[in-house]
Amino acid sequence: MSEGSGPSATRIIESDLIIAASEIVSVLDPDLFTPNGSPDPDRPLYVYASPGGTAVFVNHGTVEVRLAVGTSGWLHGFEVAPGSATSAQALFDNASDGSFLVDSLWTDPDGNVSLGFTSGFHAPGPGILFRNEGRFEVRAAAGNVFGHWSAGAGGSAPFVNSGTFIVTSPYRSMGVFGVSSSPFENSGSITVQGGVFAEGVHWNNTIGSHFDNRGSITVSTDLNSPNPSIGLFQGETQAPAAGGFTIANSGTIYADIAIMVADFTASTLIADTVHNSGSIFGDVLLSFGDDIVENSGLMT
Repeated sequence: MSEGSGPSATRIIESDLIIAASEIVSVLDPDLFTPNGSPDPDRPLYVYASPGGTAVFVNHGTVEVRLAVGTSGWLHGFEVAPGSATSAQALFDNASDGSFLVDSLWTDPDGNVSLGFTSGFHAPGPGILFRNEGRFEVRAAAGNVFGHWSAGAGGSAPFVNSGTFIVTSPYRSMGVFGVSSSPFENSGSITVQGGVFAEGVHWNNTIGSHFDNRGSITVSTDLNSPNPSIGLFQGETQAPAAGGFTIANSGTIYADIAIMVADFTASTLIADTVHNSGSIFGDVLLSFGDDIVENSGLMT
């Protein structure tokens, strides 16, 4: 790993980085930084820029990064540089004994609660495998907050959670956001709370990746919000080679709208199948095509 000087400098990951169980990394206001290939500067604590795309990041300790009230900029806990090489070996792993916190205290001086952008894991170009086995939390005092944000470029890197994954904002919160979908596996707990908008998983375009929930996904908005909370939003523009998509739930999904499928065009009918052997609390809204629900569990 190489990095700039000073305690608030961004940590550049070029080779394996293992944070020990006894280690505490606590940073306030990381420096403005423009990753290779990124059009705008932001404030990431870690930037993955492995020359061969094989470096791994494993946290057994405590990582905390905060943005102060008067400091502007987009705060990211971990960012994959758009110009970085990646491979199947590349890894972000918050281990079972690890804690990873991203906390933005920034608010707009004029009181606009919709302004601000905070993410725990940010991959605006190619992604790498994200695995959380410990506690991973992202929160902000304002704006749009994402636990995991991915463009899905260059192939889809999986999201795997077996730990505790929490995202909160007084405005908009999304647990997992993908411009394109990526393989999703959850056997832990995902909790997303947004004052105005909240979604557990949002895929703009689903490209054939699987969704498998064996844990819990709980999504909520404030009682006075006009917008329903959504567990899974699955946008679709083209049918996969297999002809359809499968959503598998053997755990629990709790939201106003538990599952929402949106075919953006009726000209390409896409078959969706919801396999539920767990519990779904909330509406299930499917779309065009031969969409079916196979339920052997609880739906209410």
